[in-house]
Amino acid sequence: MMIWQVQVKGKDAAFDSDEFAKELNNEASNARNSNLGDAPPSALLKMLGYAKLMKELVTKKRSMDFETIENKRKQRAQVAYERGKQLTKLRGKAEKAAKEKLGPQLAIIAPIKY
Repeated sequence: MMIWQVQVKGKDAAFDSDEFAKELNNEASNARNSNLGDAPPSALLKMLGYAKLMKELVTKKRSMDFETIENKRKQRAQVAYERGKQLTKLRGKAEKAAKEKLGPQLAIIAPIKY
């Protein structure tokens, strides 16, 4: 059993991680058995992945800061942009090769439009 000491709104608070995990498991099973009328924040709290994230944030195993998140977003956007450029080049090459090999038959078979 592990007791975590954290500060909540400027006050010290302690919670038992095993008890917390059991409570979340119970809430998750109740959520699966209940109807879908729960509010989104309560559903979010019932998710075990959210509990794991919060535990990692509290124990400093994971940190979230704006710069890291923004850098990852920019990197993903750059990769998506580069893939789009590559796809455009490949489509152009495929279209050119089809025109060279098939010539006038291409219009009869199927027009290439993406």
